[in-house]
Amino acid sequence: MRTNSQRGSAIWMLFIAVALFGLISYVFLQNSRGNTSTITGVASEAQGYQSQDCTNAINMAVKRLQSRGCANVSYNNDGSDDNEGAPKDGSCAVFHPNGGGAKPCNNLAVTPLPCGASAEPGDICPDGSVYAGDTPDGNVQMFTTGASVAQNHGSWNDGSTNWVETFITDANTGKANTSALGPGGSQEDSNTDPGIQGHYQATQCANLVAHGHDDWYLPALEELQVMYDNKDDIGDFNADEYFSSTESHAGDAFAISFVDGTRTGWRWKRDWRMGRCVRTNP
Repeated sequence: MRTNSQRGSAIWMLFIAVALFGLISYVFLQNSRGNTSTITGVASEAQGYQSQDCTNAINMAVKRLQSRGCANVSYNNDGSDDNEGAPKDGSCAVFHPNGGGAKPCNNLAVTPLPCGASAEPGDICPDGSVYAGDTPDGNVQMFTTGASVAQNHGSWNDGSTNWVETFITDANTGKANTSALGPGGSQEDSNTDPGIQGHYQATQCANLVAHGHDDWYLPALEELQVMYDNKDDIGDFNADEYFSSTESHAGDAFAISFVDGTRTGWRWKRDWRMGRCVRTNP
């Protein structure tokens, strides 16, 4: 009986030992996972700080270049500058010793400023364009051309008095308006005989390549109003009326005076007025 009792005690002790070993192993495994998670989190946080430091350094370099008069800034890692008309000595390149003097960020995520979510109207973006305010077409950021880009000066149509109604009357969607009025658009020739009437102002914006972008358009009336409201911050407007891409009648289009803000829907399409192109990010 004692032998059976001893065997039973031994088995019971063995069972307890196995259970304790399993418990200790489980605790050790959980601690290891926790430590691994902590290490991963710390590494990720450190990379985030490193990325932010690099972003700050690059944006300081961009601001220095802009203060020197660089309208277009190059971000090529090798310090080259392939922007049109760029100086050959690298003086407008972020990563060139003659330019910003910044060092590449080893593939870290970098967000150029000042045209992020906190941009203010009038901020000059790294590409040289100017933040103009949010467009009513989707309430997204809208940018206009910088001082280095010539503004349009001409008629809304082709300068003729052969009035043709285009039915492009939306006051918010300048991008869609320009797409219809410009090259290849549904109203390029006003749905009449080919070539009877082009649309100079819209075509100039549709064909514009500036600040590294080719998706410019003539702002609609309410987009033009945003530009007028922020004109002192944006700068470089003429004391003249500016055409919108919004038609009012067969012979007229909407325009806004950048002298006193007067809006008119009775500006003849043949009249010569100013135009300033805008774009939004895709």
